[in-house]
Amino acid sequence: MSDTVNIQWTCRQCGAQVITPDDVDPAPACPRCGGTMLWDELPEPTPSIEELEATYQRELRALDWDYFLTEAKREVSRTWEGAYEGHYFLGTVFSLVPSGKFWTVWANSNVDDDEMTRDSVWMEMLEEVAAEHGMYAFNGEGDPCDLFLGVSYATKAEAEADGATVVRGDWDDPDDWEEAEEETP
Repeated sequence: MSDTVNIQWTCRQCGAQVITPDDVDPAPACPRCGGTMLWDELPEPTPSIEELEATYQRELRALDWDYFLTEAKREVSRTWEGAYEGHYFLGTVFSLVPSGKFWTVWANSNVDDDEMTRDSVWMEMLEEVAAEHGMYAFNGEGDPCDLFLGVSYATKAEAEADGATVVRGDWDDPDDWEEAEEETP
């Protein structure tokens, strides 16, 4: 196996790109137009999945998860399925995921394989670290670019026993609404 490193060259005139071993001297002429080629650094190779997992776990675990959990418990309300959930807005994918981009598996022309790998591993590690703290991660319903952390309880009593503040929500029992409206002066 050779110890040479490849170098990418870009033509100043037409933008053509050529990759050569590092021992080419002088710079090659552009094969398309004969113009002057400039040296470009090739991007670093993508770290292994294991290296990415370790890096992202370390970064995510350094966040203040007690704060996120406290904030998610601040307003817990009943969902349409009957569970009780509280949410904390973490931020948008544009400021959180490594690529800073929003993409889907079926429409991903704005990201390359390296970015897709990094983003996918980051999201997996976010979900894993959130689970370690009794939370889960999800995208917003109104805007899928938003990332939230959530906490879920099976019953109101379970939520209150965990220190969550349960508030009246859209999916509460209508009988409870009538009682609340009657009590309102």
